[in-house]
Amino acid sequence: MRTAVLKKEMIAVAEAVDQRLLDYLARLGVSESALARTFIDLPPIGLTMAQTDRQGGWEPGGNKRYFVQPVHDGRTLIDLVVWRPDEPHRHWLRHGIAWALGEAELRAVVSAEPMLHVSALDWLRAAGRGSVILDWGAPELSGLIAHRTIRCATPALATALSTIIERRIRRPNIIVAPNSSITQKG
Repeated sequence: MRTAVLKKEMIAVAEAVDQRLLDYLARLGVSESALARTFIDLPPIGLTMAQTDRQGGWEPGGNKRYFVQPVHDGRTLIDLVVWRPDEPHRHWLRHGIAWALGEAELRAVVSAEPMLHVSALDWLRAAGRGSVILDWGAPELSGLIAHRTIRCATPALATALSTIIERRIRRPNIIVAPNSSITQKG
């Protein structure tokens, strides 16, 4: 049910995309061919007026214009992410379900070296190759330790990812304690 509603929303916001918007995206470094490569089952970009909240969500309406992108879990639409070109590293989720753009690449351990981008805009520039973490609190981040190498677009992103992964690794308490079963003779 939710997927059908999200598809309807994405199709509606994609109708706002015209040549002027495509030209603007091109000036931001996103070619039409890059957009075409990110197409799965829906238009890859839309435009909407949205109201965002402090919890990372958004609702239609408001007085600011945002780009909208579909977020898939493999091939199934699960959420919509909005962002503004003046702050592409900030984003908001429609339902708070998605944890990454390009999630399938992060889940596939056979992907020798997945690439992480800072923003949805950077992901579009890369024609949908790689991934973007949308929810830094998602439990799925723990699964990234299965990869031998993860490439990050910036040193700051690499540091943030390392910090998050290190915090999530549960290590046993290791203590030094004399073995009580051995008695000392003296």
